Amino acid sequence: MENEKKLDIKFITGEFSQEIAMELLLNVIAKKIQFHSIGSISYWEKNATEDEHSKNRLEELKSARKEILQLLKKAHSKDQKIKIQSNIVIELLD
Repeated sequence: MENEKKLDIKFITGEFSQEIAMELLLNVIAKKIQFHSIGSISYWEKNATEDEHSKNRLEELKSARKEILQLLKKAHSKDQKIKIQSNIVIELLD
């Protein structure tokens, strides 16, 4: 552990085929979209208003999904492998 309040984890690291990279990235994005969709519905049911944070995050995630698909399509056309590096930083707040 970096210190007692912060943790930096290597989440995804490596070179992948186009198929594996697509499966991996789209599954992560899909889970985040699902998380915010369910949260948005729950917020609506409790408050009868939209959760602006989840709404904005959903749009960001959908845009990221499109960008990922475009990049993977480009890699496919050139028969390239994909390198992915992703960290998760977890920090305890006071």
